[in-house]
Amino acid sequence: YIYIYQSLILFWQIVANSFLANPTTSALFATILVEYLLDRLPEMGSNVELSNLYLKLFKLVFGSVSLFAAENEQMLKVNAGEMENGRNVVVERIQHAVDQMQNI
Repeated sequence: YIYIYQSLILFWQIVANSFLANPTTSALFATILVEYLLDRLPEMGSNVELSNLYLKLFKLVFGSVSLFAAENEQMLKVNAGEMENGRNVVVERIQHAVDQMQNI
Protein backbone atom coordinates (compact mmCIF):
# COMPACT_ATOMS: atom_id res chain seq x y z
CA TYR A 1 0.00 0.00 0.00
CA ILE A 2 2.71 2.47 0.97
CA TYR A 3 4.70 1.72 -2.19
CA ILE A 4 1.64 2.28 -4.39
CA TYR A 5 0.79 5.51 -2.61
CA GLN A 6 4.36 6.83 -2.90
CA SER A 7 4.39 5.84 -6.58
CA LEU A 8 1.20 7.83 -7.19
CA ILE A 9 2.66 10.87 -5.44
CA LEU A 10 5.78 10.64 -7.58
CA PHE A 11 3.64 10.21 -10.70
CA TRP A 12 1.65 13.40 -10.01
CA GLN A 13 4.82 15.34 -9.29
CA ILE A 14 6.31 14.21 -12.61
CA VAL A 15 3.14 15.08 -14.52
CA ALA A 16 2.92 18.51 -12.90
CA ASN A 17 6.60 19.19 -13.47
CA SER A 18 6.30 18.22 -17.14
CA PHE A 19 3.50 20.70 -17.77
CA LEU A 20 5.09 23.45 -15.67
CA ALA A 21 8.49 23.12 -17.37
CA ASN A 22 7.01 23.43 -20.86
CA PRO A 23 6.78 27.05 -22.07
CA THR A 24 3.65 26.28 -24.08
CA THR A 25 1.64 24.84 -21.17
CA SER A 26 3.26 26.35 -18.09
CA ALA A 27 1.10 29.43 -17.48
CA LEU A 28 -2.22 27.68 -18.13
CA PHE A 29 -1.33 24.60 -16.09
CA ALA A 30 0.06 26.73 -13.25
CA THR A 31 -3.23 28.63 -13.10
CA ILE A 32 -5.28 25.43 -13.04
CA LEU A 33 -3.02 23.81 -10.45
CA VAL A 34 -2.99 26.84 -8.14
CA GLU A 35 -6.78 27.07 -8.24
CA TYR A 36 -7.03 23.35 -7.47
CA LEU A 37 -4.56 23.60 -4.60
CA LEU A 38 -6.22 26.70 -3.14
CA ASP A 39 -9.54 24.86 -3.11
CA ARG A 40 -7.85 22.10 -1.09
CA LEU A 41 -6.17 24.34 1.50
CA PRO A 42 -8.86 23.70 4.14
CA GLU A 43 -8.10 19.96 3.87
CA MET A 44 -4.43 20.43 4.63
CA GLY A 45 -3.44 18.99 7.95
CA SER A 46 -6.09 16.28 7.97
CA ASN A 47 -3.94 13.90 5.92
CA VAL A 48 -0.16 14.21 6.24
CA GLU A 49 0.69 12.47 2.97
CA LEU A 50 -1.82 14.49 0.99
CA SER A 51 -0.65 17.71 2.63
CA ASN A 52 2.94 16.87 1.68
CA LEU A 53 1.86 16.32 -1.92
CA TYR A 54 0.00 19.64 -2.00
CA LEU A 55 3.04 21.45 -0.60
CA LYS A 56 5.32 19.84 -3.18
CA LEU A 57 2.93 20.87 -5.95
CA PHE A 58 2.86 24.45 -4.62
CA LYS A 59 6.66 24.39 -4.67
CA LEU A 60 6.63 23.26 -8.30
CA VAL A 61 4.22 26.07 -9.23
CA PHE A 62 6.38 28.69 -7.55
CA GLY A 63 9.45 27.20 -9.21
CA SER A 64 7.79 27.60 -12.60
CA VAL A 65 7.67 31.35 -12.00
CA SER A 66 11.46 31.44 -12.03
CA LEU A 67 11.47 29.50 -15.32
CA PHE A 68 8.87 31.61 -17.11
CA ALA A 69 8.59 34.81 -15.09
CA ALA A 70 6.71 36.92 -17.62
CA GLU A 71 3.97 34.35 -18.13
CA ASN A 72 3.60 32.92 -14.63
CA GLU A 73 3.96 36.04 -12.48
CA GLN A 74 0.55 37.21 -13.69
CA MET A 75 -1.02 33.98 -12.42
CA LEU A 76 0.45 34.63 -8.96
CA LYS A 77 -0.79 38.23 -8.94
CA VAL A 78 -4.32 37.13 -9.81
CA ASN A 79 -4.35 34.50 -7.04
CA ALA A 80 -2.37 36.40 -4.37
CA GLY A 81 -5.44 37.43 -2.36
CA GLU A 82 -6.84 33.93 -2.32
CA MET A 83 -3.44 32.55 -1.28
CA GLU A 84 -3.37 34.95 1.67
CA ASN A 85 -6.88 33.90 2.71
CA GLY A 86 -5.88 30.24 2.42
CA ARG A 87 -2.79 30.84 4.52
CA ASN A 88 -4.96 32.41 7.21
CA VAL A 89 -7.25 29.35 7.22
CA VAL A 90 -4.28 27.02 7.64
CA VAL A 91 -2.85 29.15 10.46
CA GLU A 92 -6.22 29.14 12.23
CA ARG A 93 -6.43 25.34 11.96
CA ILE A 94 -2.94 24.96 13.38
CA GLN A 95 -3.76 27.32 16.25
CA HIS A 96 -6.96 25.41 16.98
CA ALA A 97 -5.04 22.11 17.05
CA VAL A 98 -2.45 23.59 19.42
CA ASP A 99 -5.20 24.91 21.70
CA GLN A 100 -6.87 21.50 21.75
CA MET A 101 -3.59 19.81 22.66
CA GLN A 102 -3.03 22.26 25.53
CA ASN A 103 -6.47 21.46 26.94
CA ILE A 104 -5.66 17.75 27.19
